[in-house]
Amino acid sequence: MRISSEGTETVVLAVSGEVDLGTAPSLEEAVTTAVATAGAHAVRIDLADVSFMDSTGLRVLLSGRQAAEQRGIAFSVANPQPHLLKVMRVTGIDGLLGLS
Repeated sequence: MRISSEGTETVVLAVSGEVDLGTAPSLEEAVTTAVATAGAHAVRIDLADVSFMDSTGLRVLLSGRQAAEQRGIAFSVANPQPHLLKVMRVTGIDGLLGLS
């Protein structure tokens, strides 16, 4: 998994590869850092290049959303692959992550 970050007012994390039990901690660290960025008004997680995400990755996204909400920062997910979007819809978290 690779993560790149850009921006300060809107922090965009571009994630690529697989997000699973082994790599989710790196994503969690990046999301925590993004939410804590001074002057940030929004955090967007771009999943366009994520080929796989298990439940630990989904948990990271939900906890990131909760942390952002506590700080008054908008949090959203963008560009999930169709198979990942389907999982998010089936579990009902698509709306929580700004996808519906």
